[in-house]
Amino acid sequence: MIRPHHRQTGKRALGKILQTVFTAGDRVYRPKEIITDMADRFQIDISYAQVWRAKNWALNEIRGSLEESFRLLPLFCYNLQQRNPSTITQIETDSDNRFQFVFISLGCSIRAFREYCRPVICIDGAFLKGRYWGTLFIAMGKDGNNQIYPIAFGVGGREETMTWTLFLRALHRCIGDLTNLAIISDRHQAITHSVREVFPNAHHGWCNHHIKGNMRARYKQTKHMEGLFWRAAKAYRTEDFEEALYMIKAENPTAAAYLEGIDYARWARAYSSGIRYNIMTTNITESFNALA
Repeated sequence: MIRPHHRQTGKRALGKILQTVFTAGDRVYRPKEIITDMADRFQIDISYAQVWRAKNWALNEIRGSLEESFRLLPLFCYNLQQRNPSTITQIETDSDNRFQFVFISLGCSIRAFREYCRPVICIDGAFLKGRYWGTLFIAMGKDGNNQIYPIAFGVGGREETMTWTLFLRALHRCIGDLTNLAIISDRHQAITHSVREVFPNAHHGWCNHHIKGNMRARYKQTKHMEGLFWRAAKAYRTEDFEEALYMIKAENPTAAAYLEGIDYARWARAYSSGIRYNIMTTNITESFNALA
């Protein structure tokens, strides 16, 4: 008998039906779509929880469980180093041998950045979703065509000083001490502390996109000032920067005070090397979420 809310539509029965869909292609099959399809094909009503359990069962049958993937991580890193010369990987575990952190940087990415890319690195973290929460740590540069160039990535716990220090120390093993190195990030205190510890001689500047976003979040009536903000952020000369900041102060004194209070001298520190570092204003967080 086929009837709504049939008790035999368990995760195994539904999962075997869904297996063929997930095996056939790369379709993103959402639970709401599965509910609609099951109602059309079999005239049964199933709950969101039933679909979620069935989808996870089907994916585990095809790809293996997440726990098994964690156990295979050391073997994966070993084979990655064997197949890709100069690749650097690092796995950290706690006292009970439970996963804490993994770092991966391909050898080709390391060589190309050191030899052909500008010494500018953007770093950020993006929250990961799923059964095991965590953070994706990314280090990116720009190649000669101004395209985003991945250098290294890592997966660990939340954004804090310990995890950022682990990531930056592993990154330092890859690139070493570069002359005129500039690191661009948001104003997270853990990043500031870790950069100061691991790369004490590097220029550390703030990501202009994050500064603009924080300014708009704090002061709602500042959207019309975005042009002035980017005029200041992209200024080559100190005089142009100060002129743009003066115009911002005339428009909104509180927003200008906020910009002055976040050590905007970091925008000017990079000029000493003759390279305009503060052009790195891409919203890298959105890029990292897409990559994750």
